[in-house]
Amino acid sequence: MPNGAKYEGEVIRNMATGVGRCWWPDGSYYMGFFECNKRNRRGVYIFPGGKDRYEGDFVDNERSGEGVMFYADGTIYKGSWEHDMPTEGEEETYPNGDKYVGSFKKDL
Repeated sequence: MPNGAKYEGEVIRNMATGVGRCWWPDGSYYMGFFECNKRNRRGVYIFPGGKDRYEGDFVDNERSGEGVMFYADGTIYKGSWEHDMPTEGEEETYPNGDKYVGSFKKDL
């Protein structure tokens, strides 16, 4: 794996392909499906520091598709993602119990 990552799992043609787990030197971790050394399909990614977590779909290492983001402060975001950014049809729950249901627009 590139960038000093450690990988355990299925390998095809010397590339992570299939179900596996990967740890990076910055402390991030991923468990799920890989295709050609990239996070693809369904998986769980723990961000550096171990406090933020995403569970959902990936396309070429990016959050794309349906997923849930759990933030360290207790905020939970459920919805669609494209190119690592939230898209329409979302729900966000805040630590105080408040909930926002609606759409997030890019660059607003």
